[in-house]
Amino acid sequence: MELESYTQTLDELTGKQITIYLYENVQDIENVHAKVVNKELPCCIIKANVIVDPFQLVIAANKAALNEKYGQMVTRSIFTEVIYSLSISKNISQALKDFGISSDHKTNNYLVVLVHTAEDLEELNKLVVNCIKGERKPISQLSELANLKLIKKLYKVDDRELKVSNLIDSIVSKISEKK
Repeated sequence: MELESYTQTLDELTGKQITIYLYENVQDIENVHAKVVNKELPCCIIKANVIVDPFQLVIAANKAALNEKYGQMVTRSIFTEVIYSLSISKNISQALKDFGISSDHKTNNYLVVLVHTAEDLEELNKLVVNCIKGERKPISQLSELANLKLIKKLYKVDDRELKVSNLIDSIVSKISEKK
């Protein structure tokens, strides 16, 4: 059986992990968005079509968790900080528009991202995972949903760069170098 989720330990200084779930055909995204904004759902919801590999999210979550640990967050929550860290823009609104829940209905495929301690995962799963109405898919299917043209545009990756690097390495470099 393929993994339905992806969990990775972040920098040991943070004491945190990231767990990622992939959902297709999510229904009632407006309700989910409202629950996230009202802090009823302790997670972030990210458009699946702008993520090429789970490692992209691990890097952003690690950066966000370290920012939280050292009091250097730009946003008000660890979950918004993950979305902000995914973007190469320093504009929080732009990051949320590019990577977060969208009301434009151009996608109904989303990633649910939890940043948690190992002890909290089971409780978070009960709270968050059952609240999302959609088809949970193996994380290995993520690359099939990626819109490479859009991803290259968001990260300003051109064909010349891809002659000396692959897409995920270029993205990770750009996420890492944003101050």
